[in-house]
This record gives sequence, C-alpha cells and structure tokens, in this order.
Amino acid sequence: MSLHGNTLVTGSADHGLRVYDVETASFKRELFNKKYGHHEWVTSCAHLKDGRLLSAGMDSMLCLWDAHIVKCDTLLGHQGSISKVMTDEYNVGISASYDCRLIAWDLDSKSDAQTLIGPHKDAILDFDWRNSLVVSGDKNGVVAFWDLNRGRDFKTVRCHKGAVSKVVLYSDAVNSNLILTGGVQVFWYEHSITS
Repeated sequence: MSLHGNTLVTGSADHGLRVYDVETASFKRELFNKKYGHHEWVTSCAHLKDGRLLSAGMDSMLCLWDAHIVKCDTLLGHQGSISKVMTDEYNVGISASYDCRLIAWDLDSKSDAQTLIGPHKDAILDFDWRNSLVVSGDKNGVVAFWDLNRGRDFKTVRCHKGAVSKVVLYSDAVNSNLILTGGVQVFWYEHSITS
C-alpha cells in the first residue's frame, strides 16, 4: 500500500494494483492489463514524488507505472520474489528480495545502479532506508547494516531466533536515532551502529 497526497494504491493477489481517491473514497483505476503489469501477486508498492508508482511482485519484477495512464516499464534484476520496495525524493528506489539481495535503482534511467550482496543467506523480508543507511532483516534472524555510498555491508547481527519481520529507523529529529527490529517471536531489539 502506498499513499501519495490524496491517492492511495493497494496491491493485490490478483496481480493488479488499485488506485483510490482518499478524499472521496472512490475507486479511480486499476493498474493492470494484458500488456502491462505483474504475472504474480503484488507484494509492495511506493510512490515517487512525481506521481509515478514502483510496484513489486512475487514474479521477481518491478513495474514503474506512469502517473497518468495504465502503462509501466518493467525492471528486471532479482531472481526471486520481491518482498519490499521504497523510493526517495531523488527518484532512487530500493528493492529487497527472496534472492538475498537488495538492489538500488535509478528510476529516471530505469536501470539498476547498485546491487547489495553480502551477509544474507536467506530471504530478505524487510528493510528500512534513510540517506545512505539501509538496514535489512532476513528469514534467519540476521540484521545487516549497509552503506549505500560504499555499496557494502558494514555490520551484521544475528539477534532474532526466527525471521526478522520488521525493520524501523526511528528519529525524533532531536536526540534519539534508533534502529528497531522485530522478529516473529515478537521481541524488539534496539541496535547501535557503533557497537
């Protein structure tokens, strides 16, 4: 699900995405047709600041949807289901996959800018991203800290006995900068980058 202004987009098991107007609570359009879209479940989506939408699916594809018409460009690079996508204000996107990799995408040129491969030996289920810091968690309980500027991980922690189901980078914009991870056993861990 992604919210951009008054536009809400939801992904679905029927391979489509649906666009709604939040103010009027009305359906606007569907992002799927015989020529464009996913071939499997839609797992994640995120808006770009210009209104385009990046969606991910179990088909290992990313679709970069036009802001106005039902047409997308397909981005290929993963070899497994994609678990999550995020975008930033500079039209960069990051995707995480069951293939144990994260890929940073230049969404203006529609190309992969950088592939992050390292400590994950099982499916990456979630990640969060701020500036050049990406923190990802996998099915084996491994949390990896990545520096996008260097294109590599700089810290790895196995702190969960099971899958890492949630990663959150939290800042109160004053004193607190926290990295929180949650596992399937419902424990939350607070991480420090330096220790």
